[in-house]
Amino acid sequence: MDINQLRTDFPFLEHHQGLIYLDNAASTQKPRVVLDAMREFYERSYANVHRGAYRLSVDASTRYEDARKQVKTFFNAEEAVFVRNATEALNLAAYGLTQSLSPGDSILISEMEHHANLVPWQQLSKRYGFKLLYTSITPDGYLDLGHYSELLREKPKIVALSHCSNVLGTINPVAELCRAAKEIGAVTVIDGAQAAPHLSVDLNAIGCDLYAVSSHKMLGPTGVGALLGTQKTFLSLPPFNFGGDMIETVTKTDSTFNTVPHRFEAGTPDAAGVIGFAAALGYLQSQTMAEVRSHEVALTSLALQLLSEIPSLSVYGPKKAEDKSGAIAFNLTGVHPHDLSGYLDSFKICVRSGNHCAQPLMTALGIPYSCRASFYLYNTESEVRLLAEKILEAKRFFGA
Repeated sequence: MDINQLRTDFPFLEHHQGLIYLDNAASTQKPRVVLDAMREFYERSYANVHRGAYRLSVDASTRYEDARKQVKTFFNAEEAVFVRNATEALNLAAYGLTQSLSPGDSILISEMEHHANLVPWQQLSKRYGFKLLYTSITPDGYLDLGHYSELLREKPKIVALSHCSNVLGTINPVAELCRAAKEIGAVTVIDGAQAAPHLSVDLNAIGCDLYAVSSHKMLGPTGVGALLGTQKTFLSLPPFNFGGDMIETVTKTDSTFNTVPHRFEAGTPDAAGVIGFAAALGYLQSQTMAEVRSHEVALTSLALQLLSEIPSLSVYGPKKAEDKSGAIAFNLTGVHPHDLSGYLDSFKICVRSGNHCAQPLMTALGIPYSCRASFYLYNTESEVRLLAEKILEAKRFFGA
């Protein structure tokens, strides 16, 4: 990839000259092709989808369903249900799958989960008497595979794990984890929000039942995501929301529901967002995910090297760039993460600070908060070097 040329595809970067955006694990900037696709739909092609028999509505519906085909192809998935984000996708999975559980049944997750793949299972377990099991992490930020194997002996009905940690960047061996879970008959749910932007994700190779993604983390618009999975799994799930377009027939006393995936997409969808999502995937395909990954590994490797040379700076998680998605969590001894983030912001360097919606992971690491820098395809080596330089300056500034 020609990074300098690629950066011209992003109006945000042209508008904010000199700004270094390193909060890509939270959300990514949008290339012009995504903005143009959404603008064109609203300006020239807009109509409600799946509602009208007139040509404009039919054409809009076709574009919407073509976008679904593109999403399924990109992830090699049998089916794709459009939702607002990965959080809603995981809630859909949790509420649907637990309908068939009984009090005392187990659900297995891990300590490194984002709250979106923890709180739904936690709250449903409290409400219905399920047992929630947590796979621990190792001191260097990997999933403890030995502990995972031990917990599988308790025969959990559902195994729900992140593909990549949003804090540590740890890439989990999800294909191996899913195979082991299948052997004991568990349904598998993977939170792919942090993996999908960085890795070549093939659902058939992973072998999971359901996989959640968010558009905005992979160059697409906010408010759009997808729950991907097998048709067999979706057919086993009850509808999550009720209303327009998800029904087949309605009487005063009962209703029958539409086919998959439409039974899970009640109400008017964000058609423009779905079209923007498809445009984002097309852009990533034009760069190739292999090149995106290679570039990010190079940036992460450089960052790990430079940050390791700063005294009093603690870096959490795997120390091998190949084992990370491009996110690096760190703390400067004696400096609150919010203060460090604010200092960096004064030099137009954007990093995240806080608990990163992963408080149980923070507890496991023995810290309340951290800073996090996360890289994507438009970041450069010079930006990584400036990050390290300004952290070292911050150390002197705060007397740390």
